[in-house]
Amino acid sequence: MFTTFTASESADSAAKQNGGNTAPSKGTRPKRSQVARACDLCRLNRIKCDDNQPCTNCQNRGSRCSNGKSKELRTLPAANKEIDTLKSRIAELEGRLKDQPIQTTETAVAVPVPQSSSTTIVTGKALEKYLDRNKVWGGVQRVTPGTPQTQYYGPSSSYYFITRISSYLYTASQKPHQEDHLIPISASRIFASPSAVLRKDLAGDGLMLEYEPAANESLSRAQEDYFLNLFWQSYHATIPVLNEVEFREHYDSLWSKLSPDGLSVRKPSALVDIILALCMQYGTAFLIGYRDPKGDVDSNDTSIAGRWFYHRCQTLLSSSLENPSIITLQCHIYSLVYLRNASFLNMAYKTLGTAIRTAHILGLHHEPPSDLPPDQQELHKRLWWILLSLDSKACMELGRPYISYLPDITCSLSSDDPQVAMLSGSKLLSPDSTITWLSYHAHAVKLVLAVRAVSTAFYEHGSTVIDANGGKSLYDDPQSLEICADFLMKSMKGIGEWLQEVPNALKTPRQGTGQRFSTDRTPVEIDPYTPLWLQRQRLLLELLYHNLVMCLYRPFIRFPPVTTSLTPLSDGHSISCLNHAMAITNLTHQILTETDILNGWHEAYQFQWNAALSMLGFSLANPVCPPTPSARKAIQTAIATFDIFSGSLAIATSAATICRNLDATADVLIEKFRSGLTPSQKSVSMSTPIFSSAASTPSSTSRNTIATTSQTQPTAIATPQMATLSSPMTSLDMVSQVLSVPQDPFTKALDELPTSESMDFLTDPFTGFEPSFLDNDSIGGDLWAPFIQN
Repeated sequence: MFTTFTASESADSAAKQNGGNTAPSKGTRPKRSQVARACDLCRLNRIKCDDNQPCTNCQNRGSRCSNGKSKELRTLPAANKEIDTLKSRIAELEGRLKDQPIQTTETAVAVPVPQSSSTTIVTGKALEKYLDRNKVWGGVQRVTPGTPQTQYYGPSSSYYFITRISSYLYTASQKPHQEDHLIPISASRIFASPSAVLRKDLAGDGLMLEYEPAANESLSRAQEDYFLNLFWQSYHATIPVLNEVEFREHYDSLWSKLSPDGLSVRKPSALVDIILALCMQYGTAFLIGYRDPKGDVDSNDTSIAGRWFYHRCQTLLSSSLENPSIITLQCHIYSLVYLRNASFLNMAYKTLGTAIRTAHILGLHHEPPSDLPPDQQELHKRLWWILLSLDSKACMELGRPYISYLPDITCSLSSDDPQVAMLSGSKLLSPDSTITWLSYHAHAVKLVLAVRAVSTAFYEHGSTVIDANGGKSLYDDPQSLEICADFLMKSMKGIGEWLQEVPNALKTPRQGTGQRFSTDRTPVEIDPYTPLWLQRQRLLLELLYHNLVMCLYRPFIRFPPVTTSLTPLSDGHSISCLNHAMAITNLTHQILTETDILNGWHEAYQFQWNAALSMLGFSLANPVCPPTPSARKAIQTAIATFDIFSGSLAIATSAATICRNLDATADVLIEKFRSGLTPSQKSVSMSTPIFSSAASTPSSTSRNTIATTSQTQPTAIATPQMATLSSPMTSLDMVSQVLSVPQDPFTKALDELPTSESMDFLTDPFTGFEPSFLDNDSIGGDLWAPFIQN
């Protein structure tokens, strides 16, 4: 029925039908080699694979040749066998879990916690348990002067640290000590807002009235141009949220009208007004005789200079609240900087919230649309990350929750490459090809993000430890404090990596063999041929680094009394805090005495005040210990620095007075401590204490090494507990006894005390434990390095 024929027969018949013309045969086609299964890379790229191991394609590409199919189960018996194996493993693990004892509190607190609970979704019973966790590292409620209102400040804030100092002074002297006496008098304590003035009625009561500008406070174009020219070398270089070319064109277009008397009149502009206010706040530092020579904060204080322009800016912004623009956001950013400089911290905090929500409305927390021009895309990124940086710094400074929520952010970091810098419209040209004028912003943002991650994880871990211990304060539980100290040390690696990535062109060089960004306190080398904006960027980046790291370490400055325990890690952190505070002080004092780079720069004053608080707290907490003489000497340098600042900032006069009073209090505590020593204690020499005499002068092999036995036999520590390492603090049990506080048998191994004559040997080269990233040869650097690497 069916005819069967071969392919050749079919070809012959077809040839006959075509007139007998047949094509010549080219031979049999070779059979294509095949493999059982192509490797993953060849299969992904849809290219021919071979049986070589690795295959030829992977060899040529230098890739790893793998075949994921080999791990798959291709038969039902194999799958059943795998299921049985997994069931057995689950049963085994469940059995182990049942046999394990219930964790004690001590075991529970040693378990690492996530870096941020904000990324964890908590629901159901877990949510109820989480909400029941009310034993946290809480802050303080501070009463606002002149009002019954209270304000919250968290444990990372300077106000929290001031409260601890005040409580300790009350315990030591048995006299009430008002916290307000430890806070400098600023414009925020005198005025209700920058746009308010203090007037007295017939009864002598102070009234806060809205500011009404005088007729002579409007500026001519020449005057406005003077202040705006200051902007490009100062705030524009540190807060790059403007396109210089576009702003200049916008500013020129505002001067199109003439007044009846023939003078030019500028149209109102919120952006121009707030930039003028900011530049007047900074620029009045250079005007002779502007502020009150007595140092009183009044309506002529430089911190509220330009307040009429600030007030008019806020009035103009009120019309754009419903439909904000990029200009609206730029105004909010400059407004919060103005408020922060004037010490209106809560107003700045609220303005920060408005700015972030404005950025959310504009969608800046997401990647910019691809249809935007490249320069606008980069501007949007810089706006968002500068805002996030300001949020992080402000909330860490106040100890309050962050306003920005990191998991919602998809915007990539802005670039600082030369092409982007050229498109930004700025005329600031870098003399070094490795950086641009935008590099400061890029590295400052990365630093703040790294410190924010460490700070968030550290305080959450501290809250976990406190909650596990039933709400007991860390300062009453040295073991828990050491757990937190160990956690912080292991969390600092990211900041060390940031430090290594900063190009040398963004670091101010040190004189001699000093290392940049270190705490060795060597003077910096100022190059007069370097542009002013770059010099300021370098200094501000180093000061920012020291300030943020100092604040991370400051919680470990603890005041007597404490319980019986050695806390080497905590004490090392407190000395590290002191090191960074002294680095800020020496650097700021040198720059103010030799240059005018930081004159009138409010943030530099704030860094110095933070450093002074840390040094004063350390000196009060440790009246007699090796680092204290260096700290006391640095406090005098800080007072001299405030005296220089007081030429332009009235608040600095008040800060200097506070430092002098607290330094005098430290003298009283030290004298009270020494007068309570027995003759045998006073006669103890410094030849055999833990602190080696090598600390008096720098060594060729170690700049300032302190050994626990002798200089030639350093102690080796193999475990994180470091139980054999004695604390660097000196006989705090004696301090507690002499100061009439409960006796503390802390550090029984350190009964040797320096006499008043031998205190002079403790010179400035001492830099403490310093578990940092450059001072590997400082005290205990070889001991702490293994734990930093973990």
